[in-house]
Amino acid sequence: MSFEDYAREWLATKGGIRPSTRVNIEGRLNKWAIPALGSLRMNAIKPSHARRLRAHLEECGLASSTRKGIIVTTNQVFEQAIEDELISKPPFAAIIAKGLPSEQSTEDMHFLTADQVVVLAEQIDPRYRAAVFLGAYGGLRAGEMWALRVERFDVKARTIRITESASEAGGWHIGPTKTGKPRTITIPDDLAYMLEDHIGRYAKGGFVFTAAEGGPVLHHNFKRRHYTKACIAMGLGAMVKDEGKRTHYEGVRFHDLRHTCAALLIAKKRDLYEIKDYLGHSSIRVTSDRYGHLYPEARADMADALNETLRDANRDQLADHSRTTRGLLDPTDANQRPRRALTREDLERTTGFEPATPTLARCGARSSHLRRRPLTCADTSRHLTPSHRSSRVVRPKCDPRNPLDGKRYASRSSPSRSSSSV
Repeated sequence: MSFEDYAREWLATKGGIRPSTRVNIEGRLNKWAIPALGSLRMNAIKPSHARRLRAHLEECGLASSTRKGIIVTTNQVFEQAIEDELISKPPFAAIIAKGLPSEQSTEDMHFLTADQVVVLAEQIDPRYRAAVFLGAYGGLRAGEMWALRVERFDVKARTIRITESASEAGGWHIGPTKTGKPRTITIPDDLAYMLEDHIGRYAKGGFVFTAAEGGPVLHHNFKRRHYTKACIAMGLGAMVKDEGKRTHYEGVRFHDLRHTCAALLIAKKRDLYEIKDYLGHSSIRVTSDRYGHLYPEARADMADALNETLRDANRDQLADHSRTTRGLLDPTDANQRPRRALTREDLERTTGFEPATPTLARCGARSSHLRRRPLTCADTSRHLTPSHRSSRVVRPKCDPRNPLDGKRYASRSSPSRSSSSV
């Protein structure tokens, strides 16, 4: 049996899916999988054919989510063929194991600022102004918005219960949400009052949003007649021609208002789990794949928080280790008090001249016996070479009036006092 015959048989027997999902599956098979694999027998298709199909999808410049959908759908056909004992192993197994393209490419998303949302709402027909704000601050999908009923909105509690989604596949109809799970969200006060006013003006037939003729909103008509024009007027999109000289719109899509909602929540330091519940994602992985790249500041904040915790927990240990490695403490003397490190200025002030070479300064600073007691003029002179001694005219004496020399003079002249104080 050829792939084309088996794929069509598989689709005819596939149940439990929404009409819109069936339309998507048919499109993936008819446009991509069947032209590439349709004439081949099921048991003759190898992993090399799967790799060629994946490469072809990439060459066509399809979005990562589109490529993923095509590969997953095609693989489902082969998984069913295993149960029917037509093949022993699916040719797409290696591609699936290595990882599919991310569900949503960051290049596919556009994020509006709060000011841009306001301007876009002003550019569009007043009948759909509340829809723009609900998309940007409620995060509803287009189908969920057009299927929203008046009784699902509680203005006093500022809540919206989202249980249904509209679809135009096979004719306009209402079904469950994309994930099949209802959710309740709490919206801002201003948006709640805006929706209350909108319902009083435009709601008909129990739906919050309706077309100008009074019927349900058809999304493709809404985009063509209202949304696309508003975006072009703002400079957020444009009509372009493809290679076939067909004109189509490229720019900020209505679904990007949902992405904007996520970005606004992230800017307010909300975590991914809160955003997942608010937007109604099926899993936290979906939320992370789509919006995780918007968290660079959050990652830096986490690193700073961990660094602060580390410093608080190990402050004494790190401080002692730092002083020991610098030579400020003698590891063998537990009673020794920390002493600051010798500097180049200390040597110059003690000897009365700048050492001729950096080696001399390092020699005096790193000498082990200088770590155990204060530096004196006699100590420094022992490190001078004969040439250095002959080059001096007069060796300066310690000056008791000098604060630094005074302490050292007292320590030399009164050794008994210092020993009794220990």
